Amino acid sequence: MKTSAVGSQVKAVQQTRTARPCVVVRSSSSHATTSSRRDMIIGTGAVLAAPLFVAPLATAAEDNQRFLQVKGLGSFQRSDQRTEYKLMATAVLKEALLPADSSFAVRLAFNDAATYDINTKTGGFDGSVVLSSELDRPENVMLKPLVERLAEAKKTIDANGAKTGAGPISWADLIMLAGKVSTQKSWVQMKVKRAVTESGGELIAGPLGSPWDVRLGRVDNATAAPEGRIPTAESSIPEIKAFFRFDPAAEEIRMAAADPTFADYKKKYDMSRRTLTRTDYEVDFIAYYTRLVDLGATFNPDAYLYPIPLGPLKL
Repeated sequence: MKTSAVGSQVKAVQQTRTARPCVVVRSSSSHATTSSRRDMIIGTGAVLAAPLFVAPLATAAEDNQRFLQVKGLGSFQRSDQRTEYKLMATAVLKEALLPADSSFAVRLAFNDAATYDINTKTGGFDGSVVLSSELDRPENVMLKPLVERLAEAKKTIDANGAKTGAGPISWADLIMLAGKVSTQKSWVQMKVKRAVTESGGELIAGPLGSPWDVRLGRVDNATAAPEGRIPTAESSIPEIKAFFRFDPAAEEIRMAAADPTFADYKKKYDMSRRTLTRTDYEVDFIAYYTRLVDLGATFNPDAYLYPIPLGPLKL
């Protein structure tokens, strides 16, 4: 009998809930009214706040993974990711470029950077040299074969970057690295030829070579630089001198005659180029190349960074 009575009461309650999904309790007591309002406010707040808690948990449950976002990365984590990307891109370019490509690669970097105008703050090293409207110009047309090979290398680098979430490499960074990699390969080739043994030349060119660190994160420009800022192959000597604003060879002779200190420095510098290690020459080349590829460049501090997985989410 008791079981039957309890079952009847439960059935009655279920029917009531089905027929009346919302029940308003009225009371003549002020305490009962206050409690009812408080319960209603809490209930309404819970309904409104539910998406704030349920949605993220649902997404996290599907992925079952937590990530440390880029904005939360520490300085060491950022440095490690950039170094990882730089080494990966360098390895791809080492396979794609030859020592003989160094002059063209440096010329490509120069022609991109030399469009910078200090007065208008336009142009500069922004990767725009690979745009068809700029690459087809007389001063750049001979660089097309190199750009085509770099485009193939870029596909590989971008595919590797997509695996980690680091993203594609900018053309500006790619051109900068191409000049560095090909130049270093030409230096190794020259030192191996000059050394008594091949292993000795590789040692001097490798572990004992001049350090060459680079900065990544340059942003590409989708607009071609203005025309007429770079001398062409048909430019006259006066036009070329006007572009550089002085005659480098004549200026060196003039300064050496006027300043004994500069004369001694120039003598040592010229001797360095003829030595096996070429330390002074390479150090200066690296310094000036670094200044060149930073001319008018814009940098993205978060380039090639990606979130780090923290492990499964514990629910």
